[in-house]
Amino acid sequence: MIEEKISNIIKKDIERNGIEIVELKCSSYGNRAVIRVLIDKPGGITVGDCSRVSNTVKFLLNGSDLTISNYNLEVSSPGLDRPLTLEKDFLRNKGKAVTINLNSPFENKIYFEGKILNFENNAVTINTGASVIQIPIEKIAIAKLKIDFSGGRQND
Repeated sequence: MIEEKISNIIKKDIERNGIEIVELKCSSYGNRAVIRVLIDKPGGITVGDCSRVSNTVKFLLNGSDLTISNYNLEVSSPGLDRPLTLEKDFLRNKGKAVTINLNSPFENKIYFEGKILNFENNAVTINTGASVIQIPIEKIAIAKLKIDFSGGRQND
């Protein structure tokens, strides 16, 4: 798979600078490839981070043995409303407010809001204000950080 090959080439150099590759996708349109790299780090991604990662990726790919010569590279942040799907997503956002929609009822509910306390044993633990609940990951249809419309992510 091309994404895995590209990831193996760029991952170590990108992560050395404290930046995580959240997602890497490749697609093609006609004879041109599009490589999309979503990155994140504690405190968020800046335009400068995207520029540095873009330059690093281009340098590494152009010096690699991959035969990708005609491509567009897009490097960006995953955005405030990206879904939380992996253990590391939940752990990175401990203490932040989250909304969780379930694919089937759990404790007679299909929607929860609360602060992320932890993630362990394939379940996220949240404090809803009324109770502390542990939701199994397989029950979650979508989980996202709750956006504070007064200026960013809600942290309190």
